[in-house]
Amino acid sequence: MEDSPTMTLTTERVAAALEQRLAQGTYSPGDLVPSAGDLSAEFGVAVGTARRALALLDARGTTIGGGQGRRRRFADKDQGTDLATAFDRIRAHITNGMHPSGTDLPSEADLVAATGFSRYAVREALAELERIGVLVNRPGRRRQVAGDYEAATARYEQIVSAIRDDVWQGRLAPGARTPTELALCERFEMSRVTVRRALAELEKMGVLVRDEAGRRIVA
Repeated sequence: MEDSPTMTLTTERVAAALEQRLAQGTYSPGDLVPSAGDLSAEFGVAVGTARRALALLDARGTTIGGGQGRRRRFADKDQGTDLATAFDRIRAHITNGMHPSGTDLPSEADLVAATGFSRYAVREALAELERIGVLVNRPGRRRQVAGDYEAATARYEQIVSAIRDDVWQGRLAPGARTPTELALCERFEMSRVTVRRALAELEKMGVLVRDEAGRRIVA
């Protein structure tokens, strides 16, 4: 369903406010961008509207990063342009069959040499391609161009890996309740089905358990 004119105006208002703050020096390139939840509370808009505003800033090259537990940052305009172009270039090579499904992608160094973009732009472009499921990146293996099955598997594995790291590094202490499914959906920008699959896997691994009330807690 298309956005209504009112929704479009509201989305633009939120995006324009952040761009104005960046221009006025309230934010500087490299600063973290407020989350969709923070923007929702500040501007009194729905979280979905805030997410659309963030996506609009991504498209304009004002912000970079995001997804898979990575926070967006305000971009240097040159970096934002390079990132968008590197993303389009690598995705085009996948779409036109230069890198077929199931094959290893060239290394970051090879892609830097082939595209002429900075390692930073290439790395961020690859991270975005992973976030949307075009690439698969599993520990100890080279990035691969994903088919439908591999992409779905990789998405839930990313959540498993991130939460397990949170536990091992003490960000989630034993006995602590895990974030809600909705919070995890927003953090990883993935569906509730994918989040539930990851949580179920973490329970099977013994990283999470259920308390007497049936709530998930860290084992």
